[in-house]
Amino acid sequence: TNIRSTVKKVDLGHETNGTASSHRFERGTDPNSMLEGALSRACSLILELGGGRMKGSQTNRYPTRRAPRAFRLTPQAVSGCLGTHVDTKTIRKCLQQLEMTCSEDLEISVPTWRVDVDNEVVLIEDVARIIGYDTIPTEPSATVPSVGTQCAADRLREAVAAYLVAAGFLECRNPSLESPEDAANLDPASEDRCVYLANPASRGMSVIRQSLLPGLLNSAERNLRRGMPSLQLFEIDRVFRLDESRSVASEHWRVSGVLGGAIYNHSLRAGAPTFGFYEVKGVVENLLDSVGCKDRSFQPVTAEPYVPGAASSVTANGETLGYVGELRSGLIHTGTMQVRLFAFDLGLAALEPGFMAVPKTEPIARTPPITRDLAFVLPTETEYVQVAEAIRETAGPALEELRLVDVYEGPQVDENCKSLAFHLIFRDPKQTLTTEFANTVTDTIIDSLGKRFGAKLRK
Repeated sequence: TNIRSTVKKVDLGHETNGTASSHRFERGTDPNSMLEGALSRACSLILELGGGRMKGSQTNRYPTRRAPRAFRLTPQAVSGCLGTHVDTKTIRKCLQQLEMTCSEDLEISVPTWRVDVDNEVVLIEDVARIIGYDTIPTEPSATVPSVGTQCAADRLREAVAAYLVAAGFLECRNPSLESPEDAANLDPASEDRCVYLANPASRGMSVIRQSLLPGLLNSAERNLRRGMPSLQLFEIDRVFRLDESRSVASEHWRVSGVLGGAIYNHSLRAGAPTFGFYEVKGVVENLLDSVGCKDRSFQPVTAEPYVPGAASSVTANGETLGYVGELRSGLIHTGTMQVRLFAFDLGLAALEPGFMAVPKTEPIARTPPITRDLAFVLPTETEYVQVAEAIRETAGPALEELRLVDVYEGPQVDENCKSLAFHLIFRDPKQTLTTEFANTVTDTIIDSLGKRFGAKLRK
């Protein structure tokens, strides 16, 4: 152990496999043979070269002479381990060829130079090597399959993968090691939180990845360079990051995806639609719906490696799951092919409570709904999330559904303004709502948005 640790400390073990001495002695030696052999060799050299003469007998003051290890084997144990019948005579013959002492009842005395023999299984392996692995028959054995169990995290990962595959994505398995440059390419600030290996095989595999996106981008680059018109890739795996103190590394399960190019690979029409921000956002929304995450929100954010103004944070139950948006150009090199790439990167731990919760069902309402369509002209910087929350808060429990149906910016609205059109559905499961009630709630919504955001109803 001391030799092996020293070889690693002075960095002799990786490239040069250590010295010949360390390669031999780190595997263990026989102190009995080493001392006796060295003494005999020294005496012979003195007699041969120095003209000395032997006087008296040898005196050995080695106080802790190592005793041979002893083991007991049975034909039943050897036959059961190897899966074929081996008799006592064959066992004795095989072990005696390896300079071991074997009694009639298979009491085995192992010479001290066999430092690797520490249990009976090693002796059974020696018997298998001598009789030949190719002589051991391979026969099917009767087994009873077990049902097995899965934890909540396993079932969640399977559900996420099942949805993404059904949505047209292909699952990737990329190496968990990368170079520091890969991490810095996505986010220069993340290089300080890399977990470095003590003895990396190369510079390109010297840190444990802290994001799944570099591997997915490498896969995307290879596919696009080979002529793929579009791609939808995802990966579910662990990432590792240092904490704020830069002293402790933590492990997290995440799901990430990259998509871009034409939505329909084999469209006959020129100018076929391509993936955009709302397509990848829709994938994330449907993914969260499929695992029972209902309370979520999207907020505009500026974060690497996403394009400013085309990225959003994903929050669920007050915790940030990750980000979704358009990746900035220059992350990969695709030659003459110009493809806008979009990505999402989400943590899975915060999704487990909603995934494991028992779904609640509600009876189908027997009362008819009342619908209203409202279009508001608001300042361009006003966020949709704020407007939607204000509408729900003002409308109260009677608002069954709120849906954004149109966003318009153009000559029909004022400069630095935009139009948001909403479709509202009102319903009360206990009573039929009246037109007067819907009109009153609608007027209240219009007044509330006008006071909070300066919104005007678009005629």
